[in-house]
Amino acid sequence: MPVRAGPGLGLPAGDAHYNAANAMIAQNAAREFDLPLWSPYTMSGTPFYAKPQVPFFYITYPLYFLAPTPWAFLKWSLIIHLLIAGIAMYSLFWYMRKDKYASFIAALCYMFSGYITADLFGGHPNIVFNYAWVPLIVLFSIKAMKEDHIKNAIWTGIFLSLQVMGGGPEMFLYTLLFVGIIFLFYLITSDPSKMLKKVLIAGIIIILVFAGLTAHKFLPLKELMKISVRNQGYSMENSLGDPTEFREFWHDLVRPGPRNIGFIPFLLLLFALPLWKKKDVSLFMIMAIFALLMLSGSFVYFLVWKFIPYYNKMDDIFKGIFLFILPACYLAGVGIQQILHHTDKKLKIKKGVIVGVLAFLIILDLLVFVPDWMGSADRKTMQENGIIYPARFAQRTSPPYVSMQETLERNTILQRISEDKSLYRIHVQETNGIDWGTDTSTIPLGLQDVYGTENIWLVDYMPMFLSVANSDPAKLFGILNTKYITSTTPLNISGYRFIGKASECGPLCQPIKIGGPYLYQNDLWLPRYYHAPNAVLVIGSRDNKLQAMYFLLTNPNLNPAKTIIIYGKDSINEYTPDDLGRFSMILLTPGSIDEKSGFILEQYAKSGGMLMPDILSGEQQIFVAGMGEALQNLSREGGFEELSYSFSSGFDTLTLDVHKSNGWVFLSEQYSMYQGWEARVDGKETAIERADGVLSAVYVPKGASSLVMTYHPRYLTEGIIISLISISIISGALFYGKKE
Repeated sequence: MPVRAGPGLGLPAGDAHYNAANAMIAQNAAREFDLPLWSPYTMSGTPFYAKPQVPFFYITYPLYFLAPTPWAFLKWSLIIHLLIAGIAMYSLFWYMRKDKYASFIAALCYMFSGYITADLFGGHPNIVFNYAWVPLIVLFSIKAMKEDHIKNAIWTGIFLSLQVMGGGPEMFLYTLLFVGIIFLFYLITSDPSKMLKKVLIAGIIIILVFAGLTAHKFLPLKELMKISVRNQGYSMENSLGDPTEFREFWHDLVRPGPRNIGFIPFLLLLFALPLWKKKDVSLFMIMAIFALLMLSGSFVYFLVWKFIPYYNKMDDIFKGIFLFILPACYLAGVGIQQILHHTDKKLKIKKGVIVGVLAFLIILDLLVFVPDWMGSADRKTMQENGIIYPARFAQRTSPPYVSMQETLERNTILQRISEDKSLYRIHVQETNGIDWGTDTSTIPLGLQDVYGTENIWLVDYMPMFLSVANSDPAKLFGILNTKYITSTTPLNISGYRFIGKASECGPLCQPIKIGGPYLYQNDLWLPRYYHAPNAVLVIGSRDNKLQAMYFLLTNPNLNPAKTIIIYGKDSINEYTPDDLGRFSMILLTPGSIDEKSGFILEQYAKSGGMLMPDILSGEQQIFVAGMGEALQNLSREGGFEELSYSFSSGFDTLTLDVHKSNGWVFLSEQYSMYQGWEARVDGKETAIERADGVLSAVYVPKGASSLVMTYHPRYLTEGIIISLISISIISGALFYGKKE
């Protein structure tokens, strides 16, 4: 478990790295009493607070101040939630059957199931945090049907909201299915005429409580999802991932190992099956059967994926294995209750002795005698990515833990880069996607990466922009402000200048690629913010504009320091002559003009602007040679000027000194891609234009002195207000109910 030794100790790779990196950013913000809205550290800058897997205003918030390091925060949080999981399961079983011994066994089974220990060792708080609340959600859903439906529905909504605020919207959606099953079960098995009203009222209360408490998180998240890779959803096959086939039931769900319930709990479960006529047993059996139908990718999964909103935006059904774990552990508790009942009558053995022996066997089953589940193919893949996993999950010779402080001290290549205090980005040559990120080594040193470990990102950035960038890395990564490149092997890339070879970091640095040791400087790197003398406007449909924009960016005659490419509107008729006067050239793609465009085209040409193609001269298509010559001419005009800047502590406010500049200011930031960024020139709001693929530009008129960029996610303020009002109303309702 990730709790041994001092607070500087951490897991060498995997989910722990991603979540510890998030914890670093969140902890720094909390200690400055700031809201971490934006992070510049990964993917060339991304929203942070709105990301679904980032818990901030959550029950662990005090630990940001108490934990000495982000690793300690992560470990303490995991342990707290492990205890909550056990207490919650104990409470659920005790409420249903009032048996302390059976409640203890059910809680033990739930606390140490392979599902939770795998994610505990892997440092995956988004699973562990939300797993802990599931028994309480089930408990209060049942109580809402059996007792005071208003008060218990409120508690159900509260615990559901904790799942989302704890960074687990996917687990929340799966848990919601349990709530639906419970309500439907009691509606069918009770007097429908009386129960229907209770179900409807409880359901409405749960929705209102959940919506109110999560508004501060859900509303910004919803806006982010609209433009992210998950907006269009997944096919059923991709959403399902690796389902559990019924013939693999033993291997995938029972056999001791990661994400399984274990052999002993499964045997105990069998003793509960003869009691299927008991109402609680039948309910949890239905829940278990439903879980199996979901995990196997049956028609039930298809119906959920097809007809219930948001379920098609989730990937990998393995995250829903807890749907089987919870009812299985409950039934295991019923099973031990049956065993204790019969042994007490016939063998006169003390219940405490039997429970103690079984508890010992469960611990051995789930935590000790666990097979080495990682196959040779998995090991090979991880070795190729430079990953060494804890001995619990991989080769027994692997170091189980490493000191993050020692890792940073030994990483001479990153230490050398961090000595450069200017503003730039880096690229680890072996990183070309979202996995096996290096964030826990780069973020503590203040280094910003063009890649990073992420689960929400812009398709226009990755793969679109980065795929094009890899075709001409020095130039296009240079536009991204990429100054330094590390590699595990020597590189021969035009524009990359070899600086030196750092001392070997060895297997202590994880993943291995983060240690280099080969360091290069990009001779074509550009400043983060500068004044560009020329701009080319691309007009037309989205696909045509993107194609033309990347055609220009990859043209060898384009000098991005002198000329930027602006992603324009659909039609030239949407501009005024004054608007067009800001551009040195306009590239017209099919559909960008019509019979009404003649006047504005003539006005632009008379002012000295270039049209590509020159429609007024009868040209109908763009010639590569002509475009190259035009771009070459633009590269001779004027000179670019780097701008001085200052950030707020949370990176959500940027101030640029533009008193010496007028015209286009280029920002190597994705501000134009995210709603919530606002530009003000001397206090006057102005447009942020999309430039050079996915980056940004602002037009600054002559005589201006400052450009201020601020980020405030859309609906964040409204969400915070709604959540604060909801907390007040809910607190009053619970207090009043208790008083009554």
